[in-house]
Amino acid sequence: MNAATATRLKKAMLGVACAAGLSLTFAQVEALTITGAVGPVGGGLITGIGNQCLQIGGVDSTLAGPVTGWSCNNNLNQVWIITNGQIQKINGSAAMCLTAAAAAGDGAVLEACNGSRTQRWTLNPEGEIVNEASGLCLDWAQAYTTNGRQLNVEPCTGADNQQFWPR
Repeated sequence: MNAATATRLKKAMLGVACAAGLSLTFAQVEALTITGAVGPVGGGLITGIGNQCLQIGGVDSTLAGPVTGWSCNNNLNQVWIITNGQIQKINGSAAMCLTAAAAAGDGAVLEACNGSRTQRWTLNPEGEIVNEASGLCLDWAQAYTTNGRQLNVEPCTGADNQQFWPR
């Protein structure tokens, strides 16, 4: 990992920890499993290049469906809860989870949480969000340039379009 990537990751991690009322000590890290309730009370945004945020459906939607990129606006459909390796939306009392497609190039979707490995994610030192089941990375494709484009899962490359910052 280059120095710029390490600095960007440390800043993102510090922001998440501060929002959650936690402190961090940095050491050599190979990967960071997303655990615990991360983000401000009620959740937080997950951003990428171009100031785009992960988003689902309409403004207050938590229904199953495709996950897209959209200009960050802090609406409820852009607020996520990251806990125990899952990236979740809450629909009433039911949790909906970011779920990886089975094959590269397929879209990431929101589905009812079921505990499967397709719904577990790790944030690696490059800022990539890697799916536990497939080993594929969440990928902005062209979501960071055009509102409403669906996010995909793709082989991890370390490119900017695969870097995310929970905040």
